[in-house]
Amino acid sequence: MADHKGQRIKQARKELGLNLWHTDNAHQNATGTYLCACVLFATVFDTSCQVLGDDGLPSEIAQELRTFADRVVLEGASPW
Repeated sequence: MADHKGQRIKQARKELGLNLWHTDNAHQNATGTYLCACVLFATVFDTSCQVLGDDGLPSEIAQELRTFADRVVLEGASPW
C-alpha cells in the first residue's frame, strides 16, 4: 500500500500542480498528508472520500484532492 500511496502522490503532483512536500523534500506537507488520507480512505473502505472534511485546507484544494483520490482509486485510473 505504501507504493500505491507514493505513486498517487507523484501522479497528483504532476496532474494537479500542487506542492505536496515539506521544505525538507522528504515528508509530505499538510496538502500531501491530506491526499494520502483520501487515497487511504478510498482504498480501505472502497468508497468515496467526499464525506471527509477539509481538515484546515482551503475548501477548493481539499475538494480537488478528494476528487483526484476518488478518480484514481475508485475509477481505476492508473499512473502507469
